[in-house]
Amino acid sequence: MYQGIKCTQKIRKDLENKFIKQSNKDFINLAENTNEIYNNLIKYPKIPNLFILPMEPTKSWHNYDLPYEKVTYNSGDTVIYPIINTHSKRVYIRQTALYPLIQRMKFHHNAIQKVLALRASGITTSPSAHTRMAEDIEKGQNIFYYSAIRNINKVSKTQVSQIENSAIGQASYLNKQGLYNIFKKNTYSNATTQSTKDINSKPTQAKKMTSGTRVIINPFIINGIWYETAIEAISAAGVSNSQILKLRAGSFSFPNIISVKKTRR
Repeated sequence: MYQGIKCTQKIRKDLENKFIKQSNKDFINLAENTNEIYNNLIKYPKIPNLFILPMEPTKSWHNYDLPYEKVTYNSGDTVIYPIINTHSKRVYIRQTALYPLIQRMKFHHNAIQKVLALRASGITTSPSAHTRMAEDIEKGQNIFYYSAIRNINKVSKTQVSQIENSAIGQASYLNKQGLYNIFKKNTYSNATTQSTKDINSKPTQAKKMTSGTRVIINPFIINGIWYETAIEAISAAGVSNSQILKLRAGSFSFPNIISVKKTRR
């Protein structure tokens, strides 16, 4: 260990180079700046091509069985955006926070490229959305589409988080191919669990329609958490009855309350 006031930057660098030369050729030198590792690694591994493209004008989210609509926005607006792999159909959904959407896409592109470079060099990367994306890219599934689906620029910071949680919870149910998002412990747990179930297998909990062969199932997502019945959701939403709950679910004033209707024939 070398340290102290007389240990100048030049002395430290010379010692570092000396120790690197003395080390085994199989050692990987972890530089002070992790970007330096990435920049060195990316020179020799063959990195698969990666394309993160705006949703084509001729396509819509309905092509992927998702009920999203592309929305207009200004460069600095906070928006909810999904990214979908056009082959695996897996989705990543987040909000832009303080960054323009195009800048968020550049961040995702660079982060995925970094993961690919590390993996190509034999380095295991920690579980993350970008690692999951990299795994699909390594299978040749390298084209992604994105767009803004909701402009929340005029929403309070508290509501932004609630809307994001609700969007992720909704996506976990709607997209049967799964999400790239990594779920934190106890977050969206009900929604994630429900996404693996066939809710149509429980007609006894559904409200019967005019005929006995057609039923409607009406779960709710409150603050990103799945509630299978209105009775369960009433308490979470802080309302007194299901009529108020349904009214709020249909109002833009309560973005944290989502009604998910599924019909079975």
